[in-house]
Amino acid sequence: MNGKALYDEQCGSADDSITAGENPIGYKISFENLDKLSIHYDLQEWYGLDEYQHEVLSGNSSEQMYLSKFGFEIAFPYDIHWNNYWRNGLIKAGVSGAQWIILSPSWTFKNNANHSAGLLPGRDPLASDIDQLMNLVNDAGMQLAIFPQPYLAPTEFGYWEQAPLTYNWWQDWFEDYRRFILNYADYAELRNIPNLIIGGDGIAPAIPGGSLPNGVPTNQPVDMNEKWLKLIEQVRSRYHGVLGFALPYPIRSEATSGILSNVDEIYIEISSPLASSDSPSAGEIESRMGKFLDEEIYQLYATYSKPVTLGIYYPSIDGGASGCLNFGKSCDRVMIDSDSNVTVDAIEQADVYQGILRAVVQRPWVSGVFSKGFNPSVAVVDTSSSIHGKPAMEVISYYFRNAQ
Repeated sequence: MNGKALYDEQCGSADDSITAGENPIGYKISFENLDKLSIHYDLQEWYGLDEYQHEVLSGNSSEQMYLSKFGFEIAFPYDIHWNNYWRNGLIKAGVSGAQWIILSPSWTFKNNANHSAGLLPGRDPLASDIDQLMNLVNDAGMQLAIFPQPYLAPTEFGYWEQAPLTYNWWQDWFEDYRRFILNYADYAELRNIPNLIIGGDGIAPAIPGGSLPNGVPTNQPVDMNEKWLKLIEQVRSRYHGVLGFALPYPIRSEATSGILSNVDEIYIEISSPLASSDSPSAGEIESRMGKFLDEEIYQLYATYSKPVTLGIYYPSIDGGASGCLNFGKSCDRVMIDSDSNVTVDAIEQADVYQGILRAVVQRPWVSGVFSKGFNPSVAVVDTSSSIHGKPAMEVISYYFRNAQ
């Protein structure tokens, strides 16, 4: 552990270069001589503070950038240690030109004998934590949206792999999710929070037409779509702000048509491969993203006439643009598997943002863009999807500032 990590309570992210990572070897301390109780450590270099040179390319279109809603989605799951260190990160977000911050409050869902689901203090943010963040966001000149997501214990993959997925299990699960969402609909209404988002990649198996992370069908009840429509109706009766639905890409638009028809906006979460090689150029990524937008995502806009917003989620690792094809598994799996030999590649992440944004600003029907996974407390060049302190932050700032 080191001074900087002690200050921001982010051991494993904010480390000195010698003891970086979640499980470093560290140093041995001898207590043989008890007369010397002070320890002096001469820190030579911080991890992840390297300077990167990356050219920010202007958009291809000479016309106005049409983005009307843009900002950062805070990393999930919530870290209770962030509470004392929000301010600097949020100020940087505001200076970048961001208009919005999305926070994902959670309840902890466990696949135990009682199938428990509820707010776990110390794990899930309290209302007072969200109030604190909202005040800081507003002070920085931005607005807060909330995107409630269950914290699936012990991990998202483990949770769904262990789920029995029986009819009764699904009935209980959706009732827990319903209570969870309505709790935050009430909170958002009480605090006049202007935007509430439901759905999302974390619960993709519960979205009509969804599948498990390994691609296996989820054995959903035949009335799953009706459950969602009833939930939206209940949310509407209690919350009067803008209601969005987060749809993981690839899109299952036919299965979710009823849902999308009854919300105000569509939030597409993008983390799919944008290249077939480990070292793609921004131009290659722009071409691939343009194809996605024109051939698939545009259909949502044309069909539902709802604002379409994109959430960008790519880690800064070698192979991130290709969806970690070089590892033979998804980037999410790569990031949690200890046997994965990952290499930081902040330039590739910046190229991903460059390519995506150059494609987006040429299509005025795309209403907005968010950078997902933003860590507000630490600016460090690590393997995470957070762009705080990385070249991608400069890229997205160029587009945010020119969209105003």
